[in-house]
Amino acid sequence: MQRHDRHDPPPGDRTAQGSDRGRPVASRRLVGSEPEATAVKILICTSAPANDRLKDIFEQHGCVPSLTADLEQTLRALKSEDIDVVVLEYAVAGGDIKEDMRAVQSIKSCSPATEIVLYHADSVSISLANHCEFIIAGVRSFVNEGSCDSAVELARRVRDCATIKQRNKQREIELDARDIPGHFGIVGNSPAMRRVFNHVQKAAVLSDAPVLITGESGTGKQLLAQAIHNLDEKRREYPFVVVNCSAITPTLAESELFGHKRGAFTGSVGDRLGYFRAAHKGTIFLDEISEMDPSLQPKLLRVLQESRVMPVGGDSEEEIDVRVIAATNRDLGECIAKGQFRLDLFQRLNVIPIMVPPLRTRREDILPLVRHFIAKHTGHYRGTIDSIDPRVVDAITALDCEGNVRQLENLVRHVLLTKEAGSRLELSDLPRNVIRELLINPDPAHGDSFAEHLLEKITRDGLSLQEVLDYCERMVLEKVLAQTGHNQTKTAQMLKTTSRTIFNKIKKHRFE
Repeated sequence: MQRHDRHDPPPGDRTAQGSDRGRPVASRRLVGSEPEATAVKILICTSAPANDRLKDIFEQHGCVPSLTADLEQTLRALKSEDIDVVVLEYAVAGGDIKEDMRAVQSIKSCSPATEIVLYHADSVSISLANHCEFIIAGVRSFVNEGSCDSAVELARRVRDCATIKQRNKQREIELDARDIPGHFGIVGNSPAMRRVFNHVQKAAVLSDAPVLITGESGTGKQLLAQAIHNLDEKRREYPFVVVNCSAITPTLAESELFGHKRGAFTGSVGDRLGYFRAAHKGTIFLDEISEMDPSLQPKLLRVLQESRVMPVGGDSEEEIDVRVIAATNRDLGECIAKGQFRLDLFQRLNVIPIMVPPLRTRREDILPLVRHFIAKHTGHYRGTIDSIDPRVVDAITALDCEGNVRQLENLVRHVLLTKEAGSRLELSDLPRNVIRELLINPDPAHGDSFAEHLLEKITRDGLSLQEVLDYCERMVLEKVLAQTGHNQTKTAQMLKTTSRTIFNKIKKHRFE
């Protein structure tokens, strides 16, 4: 039996079928699409001969197109109104790929939420490398004029992009409503952390997909895993089991994870569920997954593939329904290259990757974190703090904070524990080792002190020339990323390079 969309008339109703002809052209919709509540606003940035033709195409499919002759006009229009999609003609800048890339970067920098469709003629080809580079820069879709039924295809792609924009906007509204930081103690309003919260929300909806959370020690990976579990409507009423893979004794690892039957080995006086069966219908969080014994990795891979476990000493497998979230502070790519971690296990775990940025790349989160920890721990210690000297924030911001959020929390706890009097947090309240660190390692952002700081570091650590260059590159990239709110497009523009280069540098220095 055929199913019909409730908006469409049955095939035999000729009157209903013909009624579409009486409607205005702009109100007709594509076959198979749902009617839109609002018209799609489009900017067409393309060469003059194609302008009218493209405008007609979009008007025929319920869109509201506007024409711009060049990039400058496009950017002015983006600043003055909310545009859903920009249709940008490839080689609009005279065939210079760098200029086209600059146009894409400028559009995303001006209006990050606006989607971009790259439109190119049949005679123009885009190489795979350039194609990938455009995607990194922010192009959502590509349409070739020579493709079959290109007019309909172009309109469909544009409407799809507009739908994506609206969904992203709705997710942001839902994210604000759920208030992940407020509910789960994860503090951060920087662009980098807002992206992390978005990933958490998306992961919570896909409750059967494995998640791999990467980031330095102390960045809050377990809190994020807990947030994913608590937001998961399917699993949040069931157990959230935490396993530290580095703390499991190799000889007992299989029993710890998968359980055992009574008498399976010496000392097993009773049955044991094991972590996986204990987490049935819920979530298991495998922390420090990179430290898992290599002999256990293929067994974990089988559990992920088959959703079944074999207890030690058992004679049959048992079915389980468990969502796996893994975390690591190491580069699993390096572990795989060294033969310490299985590639197939990494691929199985890395279905939804979430990278937590270190605190030093989102220093704007430091003050909210300090306030959060003061509120959290005041009452447990004798000290009370009502206000903070701005110089304290400057001092803490200048620290390397290699321990990230955990180190910052411990610092606040120490201050509350040792503070003698007064309700204002003063510079003198900071631990003496912190004051000494500021004297030895001044903030590199403070002008001439960077040269002295670098010279001291070379002498102290015995750095090679390449290590010095890498260190300088990291410091510059860190500062510019912080200034641009971790926007790779803006960072590339400031450093006069491509987004692809910035992407590779971020990966190299593990900022995300």
